Amino acid sequence: MTESQAKEIALKQIQGTVVKVELETDNGVQVYEVDVKTPTKLFEVKIDANTGKVLKVEKENNN
Repeated sequence: MTESQAKEIALKQIQGTVVKVELETDNGVQVYEVDVKTPTKLFEVKIDANTGKVLKVEKENNN
């Protein structure tokens, strides 16, 4: 899976603007962490880099 595909998947979860994409290793699994900004909030979408499965969507604290 490419970074571009990860962005597309994240934007299907949260309508907004992608501000950052990182490829991390989480418990031995490669995971894309995609930050998506909406007008009022910032979300992080975690996506399995091998399967494209959304693992978690969490709201970030932007103080």
